Amino acid sequence: MRQSYNILALLVVLVFTVPLSLHAHAKTLMNQDAIDTYYAERDGDPIWIQYQRISRDAQDLIGVLEQSWMNGLNPEKYHLNQIHELLDDGRRVHPDSLIMLELLITDAYVEYIRDLSGMRINAYDMGLNPKHWNQRISAQEALSYLDVNKDDIAEFMLLAEPQTATYQRLKKQLIEFSEQQEISNLEPISFNQIARPGRGYDDIPKLRARLGLDAVDGADRYKYDDQLFQAVKYFQEKKGLKP
Repeated sequence: MRQSYNILALLVVLVFTVPLSLHAHAKTLMNQDAIDTYYAERDGDPIWIQYQRISRDAQDLIGVLEQSWMNGLNPEKYHLNQIHELLDDGRRVHPDSLIMLELLITDAYVEYIRDLSGMRINAYDMGLNPKHWNQRISAQEALSYLDVNKDDIAEFMLLAEPQTATYQRLKKQLIEFSEQQEISNLEPISFNQIARPGRGYDDIPKLRARLGLDAVDGADRYKYDDQLFQAVKYFQEKKGLKP
């Protein structure tokens, strides 16, 4: 416990006494000036790091960012590759990476909220009048929402996206299109008879892979075993299908 407090204290001291721009490359943070000011006003108190681990709030935020494609956004824009690289086992953070990870998560949050708030391209480039379109909020405004909504960050970020019927319908269609693309890229599976547990079939390896099961080696490679039977049963129940 003492080591955790020392690491946290080190984070606070460094963030408060040294400009944050020295802790992250200028090309990495998209909202650097606003974030510098925000942490200075917090006396360097971290938001996402607790005792050398990222908090549950941070995990929820990362989960929302990973699904940002559902809003027509590019998840890679929100530092996800860098964030995952800095996590040793999904949550634990190496002491040397504490500050960088804290800043990357905050910057990702700010940019995502800003992207949801308004037009992300230059209206004039498309021959449009920007007055007719919502403009992105400032980084400062995005940060002002953070302290109030941090404890339920996932719900706040979901509510931050446009709630109009047209937008939600387009989002639904994008998700359905993506699922159809995944299905169309799958290798077809066929059985010329009813598959019965305990018997062997040529396409069993494909079925196992489709349901996320590990491959089986040797003579049982093509066997419809109990593990596969249970996986098929679960899939049917989940989809409301009768066995």
